Amino acid sequence: MRHSFLPIQEQEKQKRAYRIHVTVVALFLISVAGLIGLSSLFPSFIAAYSEEHIQLSTVASLKENKDTSESTRIQKELQADSAKITALAQVATVVRPSAVIGRMIEVRGPVRISSIAISDISTSTAVLVIQGIAPTREALVAFKTRLEGLSPGNKVELPIAGFAKSRDLPFSIRVNHILP
Repeated sequence: MRHSFLPIQEQEKQKRAYRIHVTVVALFLISVAGLIGLSSLFPSFIAAYSEEHIQLSTVASLKENKDTSESTRIQKELQADSAKITALAQVATVVRPSAVIGRMIEVRGPVRISSIAISDISTSTAVLVIQGIAPTREALVAFKTRLEGLSPGNKVELPIAGFAKSRDLPFSIRVNHILP
């Protein structure tokens, strides 16, 4: 039991005044804590703000200086890339001997090829000497026809001495092959 000598109305006023004082002190403490928090963040804000300005001025000065050096660097890179592309384009147009030999082998049929020699190769023609053994005269003539049909303008020289036998004919053919 709470005993007080004050009248009840006076007690109610005291309680009310006490609650108001507690609320005011609590609000004061909360506002002080907020101000302390804001004041502790203020130096960080100032540091970040000044760092931003320093970085922006650095970027602006780099842009001014870098525009000319950057464009010259890019031009040099483009010239180097252009030279590489030109070199690669020339390599792409060079005819590979293996491709020419492969085309000759594809059309051999029953003929056995013992050697293929490329004596001259340029951008438009290749001169080859093909040696081997044909099972029959007909197979040798068919092989000659297939070689002539590889490209329009091909010339195949087959010596008549190759027709001396009827079976297992050794041959040596000279082919002037027009490259595609």
